[in-house]
Parts: sequence; C-alpha cells; structure tokens
Amino acid sequence: ERGLSIMQKKEPYGFRSDREIIEALQKQKSSLEHWFSRSIRDLNQVVRESVSGNTFRAFARMPQHPSVVFRNWAEAEFYNPNDLVSVLKDKSQEIYDEWTNELVNKLAHHWNNMMGHSMTYGASRKLTNLVVKHLILWQGLPKNDKQALKQLAHVPLDEYALVGIRKCLDWVSIPNKP
Repeated sequence: ERGLSIMQKKEPYGFRSDREIIEALQKQKSSLEHWFSRSIRDLNQVVRESVSGNTFRAFARMPQHPSVVFRNWAEAEFYNPNDLVSVLKDKSQEIYDEWTNELVNKLAHHWNNMMGHSMTYGASRKLTNLVVKHLILWQGLPKNDKQALKQLAHVPLDEYALVGIRKCLDWVSIPNKP
C-alpha cells in the first residue's frame, strides 16, 4: 500500500491521477486531524514551534543567530493579534493576501536591518506562512477564525514541494537556486 510511504519519500512521487492523490491524502486523515487538533497556549510558543532549527540552515554565517532575529520579529509582529482577527472577519482572500504580503515585506526589511543581508522573497514568504499556519493552533483564536484561517492560509513551500511543482507543471519556470 502507498499512503504514508508515498508522503515520506525524498523524491516527489508522480501520482497517476487525482483519485490516487485523494486516496493517499485520505490515508493521512487521522494524522492531519491530530496535527490540527493540537492546541498552543501562547503566541510566543506559536512562533517557536512554527519554524524549526533546520529551516535556518540556509542562513549560515550571519552576524546574528537567524532563529533569534526571526523569532524576535515574529513575536513582536504577532504580539497583538488584532490585525489577524480583523483580517479574518471579512474572510476575503484579497484582504488576507494583502496582509500577508505586508508581513513578508516587514520581515525582509527587519532581516536586512538586523543582518545587513537581504532575505529572498521566497524565504520571507515561507517563514511568514509557517507562522500563520501555526496560528491555527493558537488557543486565543476563536474557532470560526481558525476555520477562516485554514481556508485563507497559503501552503509554506519548500524545496521538496517546488521539485514536485516543477515536475507537474513543465510550463512554469521555477529556478533551482535563485
């Protein structure tokens, strides 16, 4: 049987049909439900759990610890969740996208100020999306807002996902290393 073994392979698996994708995801249902049923008490913990240490390997030899610079920015940015709650009340993809684009730009600006090096758009988008994904688990977010965030949030893309996209969409040009 495929299921979990497909999802854990290093090289993207080439699904033969939509049905095969759906069946593989259905086998992951309990694992996904378990992940989304978790609960995180405070926003600082959301930030800490959202991005693991290996994500920062790409930022070697920086003047400060990348994880500290990122987490300090994110903890300050999400300290007051009123912006998030305001964005979610309309359930508008356009408003949500504007909000996350602003976050991505703020992170890139903060990174450049703190590190003296620019952060690529892809890296700041991924880190922002990882935090937002984990906000779904935050206890302080009402259930209807969690549902809205699940619908609006973007998938944090990584190198593995991009390999799959390149294989599926040969007409899309995604550089291997920007």
